[in-house]
Amino acid sequence: MNILVIADSNGRSWGVLHPIPKTWVVYSFPGAKLHDADRLLHTHKDVLNFVSKTVVCVGVNDRTESTAATLAKIRSIDSWANRANKAALFMGIPPFPNLPREEQENIDRINTQARDVFGDKYVHPIEQECWE
Repeated sequence: MNILVIADSNGRSWGVLHPIPKTWVVYSFPGAKLHDADRLLHTHKDVLNFVSKTVVCVGVNDRTESTAATLAKIRSIDSWANRANKAALFMGIPPFPNLPREEQENIDRINTQARDVFGDKYVHPIEQECWE
């Protein structure tokens, strides 16, 4: 196994339509926030030696957190990847149209922060029009 996916509860849908490749491990933690992914990566360094690439799919549960808090965790995840010499991708948070406007704006802000920090390793979310 060489690809690790860290997701919130939305990660449970991975593998439903298509099987997860044998070289991947998908961890889905209901309610996971950026600080949970960050702590997991920093705390379990020895266990993660087999990983060459990490895909971070969290952030929607941070929609009420401060800009400073989310940016610090995004930078810390990226810093972990650089120090550990691992590729880390950040999956953009898709739109959740039923959320209050302020929370949706915060999701947009988190996506902007992640895009700025991860650069070409930021994966844009699927636009709402594509899945309606």
